[in-house]
Amino acid sequence: MTARHVLVVCLSVTAFIAATAIAPSAARPLETGPSPYPLPGIAKDEATGLYRWADTASAGGSSDDNTQAKLASREADAVPEFVGSRWMTDAMEKLANKTLQELTLPGTHDSGSYELGDQLLPGALPEDVEKVVKVAQFFHIDVQDLIRAWGLTQASTIYEQLEAGIRYVDLRAGWDGQAYRVQHTLLGVPYETVLGDVARFVAANPGEVVVVETRVDGGDEAAKQAFGEMLFAQLGDVLYPSADTSLTFTVGDMVAAGRPVLLTVGDATAMATHPDSFFPDGVLFNTYAETCDAADMVAYNNDQLRNFNSPAPDAASNGKLFKLSWILTADAGCIMKGFLPTEPSSLREVAEPVNGAPFVEFLDRAAAAQQRPGNIVLMDFALTTELVPRLVRDAIA
Repeated sequence: MTARHVLVVCLSVTAFIAATAIAPSAARPLETGPSPYPLPGIAKDEATGLYRWADTASAGGSSDDNTQAKLASREADAVPEFVGSRWMTDAMEKLANKTLQELTLPGTHDSGSYELGDQLLPGALPEDVEKVVKVAQFFHIDVQDLIRAWGLTQASTIYEQLEAGIRYVDLRAGWDGQAYRVQHTLLGVPYETVLGDVARFVAANPGEVVVVETRVDGGDEAAKQAFGEMLFAQLGDVLYPSADTSLTFTVGDMVAAGRPVLLTVGDATAMATHPDSFFPDGVLFNTYAETCDAADMVAYNNDQLRNFNSPAPDAASNGKLFKLSWILTADAGCIMKGFLPTEPSSLREVAEPVNGAPFVEFLDRAAAAQQRPGNIVLMDFALTTELVPRLVRDAIA
């Protein structure tokens, strides 16, 4: 049993003992010091009623000055006058004849979770996290504040991400009873908002190719059909036809056709509404460490790096876009530790440090071995560091 598991057990047992040993009339939270929640860096947008990180700069600890200086130097050499909104256009001479399987695209994880509200997606809490929520309630910690701190994965809108150079977005929809909204346990902005950002970006930057992965949770068959129609209404004019699921078409093909968006749909009902325009999600190969431990995540991705670059890679990944997820998962142990004043109390605080020196070292090892880190590299809080231009350099090398 790890120290993290011991902490979860101890706090859960402590809360249970306290809750059962004190008469209801005398019940009060244990004295644990000030709660970190709500976090001062997360503010309410009065216009939308949703909450987001109030700044897009690093929350602290993402990387040291030397790391940033190394990145800046390499980027200046490799991508002169890097402009995130048009890096593919500027490098089209090198990219036009390449397929997506020959590229490495910078991407974001749970891309639309830059704003979240108070409404929970039904059934979204894993059983172990529900136990943590009960402990939080006992300590009089607002559950929505707690979940938001660990559910917000980005600090920038989809349009801002794309303008900064991101070329893969992960858009997850949840049914709120009337319409679909972005979701990451809590519900966020209307789904039309994030689709509109993609449409607006490619209209302004027709030489840029974007991969959009969509997933849908909740809603009946009619709602899911309407979801498919919404995808097509927002993006149909720019979607590359899905006839070639072997992905042999090139970046130049997509741009020349005026259809620079590859969209995958993870729901069969929604998929059936426009099968000639929607790619099945099977064209993507997911890898995911599912850990809150940075060392374990790095070790897992070292294995994925070897697999992707092996002469005989995992057969399941053949012919697909290989996703490498440089992300940490907010499991029950990680969240429970956040109750303590010396521990990170948000996903941002655990994500930004691994987006610094550990990621640079990982990319350096890959470059030294003439290896690519996959076709799509996903990050949380991707724009709070200077890594996107570095990944672009690798993409056009």
